[in-house]
Amino acid sequence: MTAGQGAGLPPWVAGDIMAINGAFADRSVGARVLPGGVLVAGRAFVVYRLQLGRGETVRRVASMVADLAETISTVRGASAPVRLRSLPLALELPHIDPAGVAAAALPLGGLPALTGALGRAYDWAGVSDLLLSLDRYPHVLIAAMSGGGKSTLLRSFVLSLAACNSPAGLALVLLDGKNENGDTIGALPHTVGAAWSASGQVDLLRQVGALLDDRIAHPGQGAGGRVLVVVDELLSLVDAGGGDLLARIMTIGRSLGVHVCAASQYVTAAAVGGIVKANFTARLVGRVSSAPAALAAAGIVGQVAGRWPGVSPVALPSAVSGQASGSA
Repeated sequence: MTAGQGAGLPPWVAGDIMAINGAFADRSVGARVLPGGVLVAGRAFVVYRLQLGRGETVRRVASMVADLAETISTVRGASAPVRLRSLPLALELPHIDPAGVAAAALPLGGLPALTGALGRAYDWAGVSDLLLSLDRYPHVLIAAMSGGGKSTLLRSFVLSLAACNSPAGLALVLLDGKNENGDTIGALPHTVGAAWSASGQVDLLRQVGALLDDRIAHPGQGAGGRVLVVVDELLSLVDAGGGDLLARIMTIGRSLGVHVCAASQYVTAAAVGGIVKANFTARLVGRVSSAPAALAAAGIVGQVAGRWPGVSPVALPSAVSGQASGSA
């Protein structure tokens, strides 16, 4: 992270600041970038804090967002969508040369049990690791359009979980219709089953369902080790007839130590099933095709994912354990 103004900031930041301040001045809007108010978050995004003049309103600044995006895109020579932040008031833009977090920067060891690394989070207070606990969020959805990085994030999250949990404590079941994770997740000693074909994936889901039935029938024997069902791509599994099986696993699995982490391009209730969608306790939304797609994935109005071109406002992994970045 780089914060401040002047020394230590990339040269292109000065161009952004001149473009922002110039656009405000040209349209007689009393706002400018606050001196010292620049946050460069790795190679993910940059934030420019704004200072309002006497009598100026946030509403007038908000009306400038589209014009600012056009102006800065012209200066950079590349698309630069702008998002207006509040508390504190600021403009957020993608890094001029975006890239994910290097594998070496991720905490792949020493994490609490059943906790995985997602990336880095940046704010004015500093940098922190972005972590997710399966105890708190039993079922995880990763949504992004093709090329949006969902398979890479899925892979890095699962590998970081494996790095901090023994095979006895966390078993993995891999359902991978694209067969892109066989040499990474599939090669882990934690992986007790993997399937690429539609029929094979459904058969494995039935086995997980049988495990749940056994744990229900023998509660006195303890829950046993945790199980994480890893799905890459969710829609393909549903289309193959696995939707009802997955819905049951998600509905009763959280109390019996069985979790689901799934990646998908399409996450409407009509596409993946209402029960499946409703049971995801954490939703990680990356690049999607539109604002309605972002709303469908996140279930929250006003998400930025629908207008962010290929980069998340959180710095996500580009590779893990020496593996090249995967396309979603």
